Amino acid sequence: MREPTPTQLRSKAVEPFPGLFEGWTMASKRALRIEGDVAYVPLTRGMVAIIDAEDAERVGRRSWHYANPGNRANGYAYTQHTDPETGAKRKIALHRFVMGEPRGDIDHRFGNTLDCRKGMLRRATHRQNMHNQGVAKNNTSGFKGVFWVTSINRFRAKIVVDNQTVYLGTYATAEEGARAYDVAARILFKRFARTNDGIALAPVVRYRDKASPEFKAVECVRKHLQRKRGVYQHRSGSPPRTLPKPLMMHQMTGSRRGPDRRRSGPRLG
Repeated sequence: MREPTPTQLRSKAVEPFPGLFEGWTMASKRALRIEGDVAYVPLTRGMVAIIDAEDAERVGRRSWHYANPGNRANGYAYTQHTDPETGAKRKIALHRFVMGEPRGDIDHRFGNTLDCRKGMLRRATHRQNMHNQGVAKNNTSGFKGVFWVTSINRFRAKIVVDNQTVYLGTYATAEEGARAYDVAARILFKRFARTNDGIALAPVVRYRDKASPEFKAVECVRKHLQRKRGVYQHRSGSPPRTLPKPLMMHQMTGSRRGPDRRRSGPRLG
């Protein structure tokens, strides 16, 4: 047996799982490891992607690479495809490849971009895909939708929906701002919400404590949705407009109470 080349040694230097690359070289990188219903796809730069075992044969016919152009927490796996007729080259992401390259976006349910099992993927519009993004790189609070305002020495929570910024109040701690963002995200983004507590869907809750972050967030979202329906605050001195009835919780969340009129969720606050 020939001695491994420096390139082959480098390919085994970084192992996300100990022993996963044992016996693998760059010359045999198309070989996948199958364990039960899961298959591991070796990528360049010592990274590994996960797919369903039923897709292993189709995926194993190609060489897969790792790319992280935005220097995010997770990059993507891709392959190079050459059109046999035109000779044009294009990149195909692994998560789109296993889903059959449908039109529109493919969203990673839990944000792990190297987990390309079909159960962890779902079709989405571009806007829904953006809703499920993680914490921004320039975020200093550690929570999505929360940032520090130096002029008032408090944290402010906000959420962006339909290219509009909805401010959710100011808070003494980042944790309180995160609670406000999570409530607003569940109402506006529903199952595509990326919340700080990791819970996208939750029972409809009526908050009673007006000082709680949850109550403030619900009121801010309610006002935003009313403005979206064409209701705007009139300026001082201008004639008031006819206002519709305030939006109820089930109108914002798309769910209704049961026939016994009891709350569908526990009372908090």
